[in-house]
Amino acid sequence: MAIFRGVALDHPPVELSIDEKIINKFLGEGTVCEITATSVKIDFGAKGVKTFLNPGAFEQGHLRKVNG
Repeated sequence: MAIFRGVALDHPPVELSIDEKIINKFLGEGTVCEITATSVKIDFGAKGVKTFLNPGAFEQGHLRKVNG
């Protein structure tokens, strides 16, 4: 179980790999560039690198895998 800001996260993170393609409904397609126990950084090119909670952003529908 991961801990984020002192709060235990009940759900395991979504399994990701570096260079995997991810879709954000507002920013479009991006590429995973960094993964931690509680977050993922995604490079959206000209729109920049953004950090999202994992699995929260997937569970809330903000992110999804291109092939999943």
